[in-house]
Amino acid sequence: MSPDGLARVSFLVGGSLKRGFTLLEILTALVIAGVVMALAVPRFREMMTHENVRQARANVTVRLASARSIAVQRGCEAVLHFDQTSSRVWVTTCRPEGGGKDTLGMIENLSSRFGVVFVSTPADSILFTPQGIAFAAAYITLTFSKDGYDAVLEITPLGRAKW
Repeated sequence: MSPDGLARVSFLVGGSLKRGFTLLEILTALVIAGVVMALAVPRFREMMTHENVRQARANVTVRLASARSIAVQRGCEAVLHFDQTSSRVWVTTCRPEGGGKDTLGMIENLSSRFGVVFVSTPADSILFTPQGIAFAAAYITLTFSKDGYDAVLEITPLGRAKW
């Protein structure tokens, strides 16, 4: 028996005495770890959901800026497209060598990358002129959603993003 009254297992390894933990101490540590995990995992999932929605909104904001800058850089119109049916966004513009359209970067599937869906009202695209100015009839509102959490991105008629 140890001074605290608990039976401890002692054994001899390589000429020195080794002491271990009692079964009660190990079980207590496991129960405490289990309670901490039970409290932390749901909060972690909620945090990841919120972060995925915010990242999807940030991704579209970056594509908005890319569409504006490529229109100015190439001296032709650029369009940011929103396909809410398949949760995809992409930018098209003229080819640098002339003739035809070019997709800038990849077509981003927000559903597969971030697990979000979005709704675009009232338009499904925004066009930038070679001067970098967008002309839209009204504000475009994109609402990103996942598991009951929403984030809104408004695009002004001149093509500015407002969170």
